[in-house]
Amino acid sequence: MRVDEFCNTPANRSCWIRSSHGDFDLFTDYEERWPQGVTREYWLNVTYAEIAPDGFTRMGQVVNGTYPGPLIEANWGDRLIIHVTNYLTPKLAPKPEKVDNRGTTIHWHGIRQYKTTEADGVSGVSQCPIRPYESYTYEWQATQYGHSWYHSHYSLQYPDGLYGPLLIHGPTSANWDIDVGVLTISDWIHLNLSVAFVVGELSNTTARDSVSTVMNGRGIFPCGATDEDPSSNCTGSSGSRHEMIVQTGKKYLLRIVNTAANMQFRFSIDNHMLEVVAADFVPIKPYRTDSIPIGTGQRYTVIVTATPNSTHPFPLVPDNGNFWIRTIPMYLCGDILKGYWPTYGILRYSNSIDEPVSKPYNQTYYTYPLPECQDVPASDLQPVVPWAIGRKPTDTQDLTVAIDMKQKHGFNRWVVGGEPMWLDLGDPTILNLANTSWNPEYDVILEDTGKAGEWGWVYFIIQKVTDAAHPIHLHGHDFAILAQGTGAWDSLDPKPVLSLDNPLRRDVALLPAKGYLVIAFKTDNPGIWLMHCHIAWHSSSGFALQIVERQSEIEATVANPDMIKDTCESWKNFTEKVEIYQVDSGV
Repeated sequence: MRVDEFCNTPANRSCWIRSSHGDFDLFTDYEERWPQGVTREYWLNVTYAEIAPDGFTRMGQVVNGTYPGPLIEANWGDRLIIHVTNYLTPKLAPKPEKVDNRGTTIHWHGIRQYKTTEADGVSGVSQCPIRPYESYTYEWQATQYGHSWYHSHYSLQYPDGLYGPLLIHGPTSANWDIDVGVLTISDWIHLNLSVAFVVGELSNTTARDSVSTVMNGRGIFPCGATDEDPSSNCTGSSGSRHEMIVQTGKKYLLRIVNTAANMQFRFSIDNHMLEVVAADFVPIKPYRTDSIPIGTGQRYTVIVTATPNSTHPFPLVPDNGNFWIRTIPMYLCGDILKGYWPTYGILRYSNSIDEPVSKPYNQTYYTYPLPECQDVPASDLQPVVPWAIGRKPTDTQDLTVAIDMKQKHGFNRWVVGGEPMWLDLGDPTILNLANTSWNPEYDVILEDTGKAGEWGWVYFIIQKVTDAAHPIHLHGHDFAILAQGTGAWDSLDPKPVLSLDNPLRRDVALLPAKGYLVIAFKTDNPGIWLMHCHIAWHSSSGFALQIVERQSEIEATVANPDMIKDTCESWKNFTEKVEIYQVDSGV
């Protein structure tokens, strides 16, 4: 029998394994086949903790006592068993008393969850919340490779600190020397997020605006309200910057993920080009750029060659060998309070402690008014493993994003297509698979070809006629971007030609302000899959829907129905004894 051989080397990063089960490399269709890996087991404890990512101490919600939480790491094809225990104690719950988020779940962002919908970790959809002092076990296989993050999908917990990096090792489309791991970039708010949500909705104030930004959980809250750039003398009273020390000539693999509540960033490193090799979990043909916009929930894998570039259009390389790693908020995709400025990281070529004096490649990216948020043009990101999109969809959904003014649950709410989502967290969709009708506030779309075991293509046309862009995230699938642009789709004449021959695919894409996003996905994964805006305020405000995919086939995929039922029974018993005041959709 042939012995498995690991073949991924600095000279050939496209190879992965030569195996008795067949060879696996960059060109393997990972939706059809994957390596036979090992089982890896993790234990995660969810707690309250005092944290000060930017030097300002506040109560957060964290995993295993750290912000961000610990790295969950595996190889392509491995099976993961992850035990999550909730230790959110009542005495540390946020105030006011009517804001209570002591339940929890964990979602594995972007993971396909092929026939494991019960492990998707969405409260009110695939499970009930885990009550305090109890546990839930998630089990799933890493059929894809790349990086992402795990986070709570219960109310507004994740922007309070309840997330961590996720890394599935696999091949890449260009060679590199050193993997420096996952870099999380995020906005940061000093209020508890559930409190900020309620205050912001009631008063329409800036309570939900960020006051700083962090990289890998490190930032500096500015000491003066007029500082506009970290190269000034103001460095804050405490906090720190993320730093990356490199060796000249080496190629570094950097895995970036936007874990923000409400902010899209433009990421760049002064005097260095970025070679982009993956978008979300999709490997792409290498693409070179000076900077890259990253929406909430999106990921990019880039290679940085440690050779400073001073040729046009880059400015001169500074003498001290230190360079700003910049994350700049983009207009109409999240707000940072006026007078505050995001924390930059530092790339160093030595152990110097000097601050960089490097300059950005393009000043228009970094001066007010900031450029509007946007995705990288889909035509620039070409998947390595091609898809040909079906020309005859089994279903087409026309979905309009709007603000519902009925204030049914106290506030104006966001809506996509139907009603603003509002879930009964003790009665999740996964326990209602025999339903023939659904509560309108569950926002269920049924997708089924009508023939067991068969799948088809589904098109979603999503459009919005008002300001503000929205990062749209789909669970359970990568989707292909058929069209994306500004203008009302319904009134465009002629309509844009749909991109059907190997278009970009990913699991988060931007719905432009006053624009449209047309996507397609395969109904090849029976389950219950959330689609939502990944701005935390908006999904909490109801900007979400559920896709119940091949309803009659879902139950057979559920490996542990008793765990789901027991968790729900325990949650119901808990909420009968402790008042849980629901302020948002639940997701």
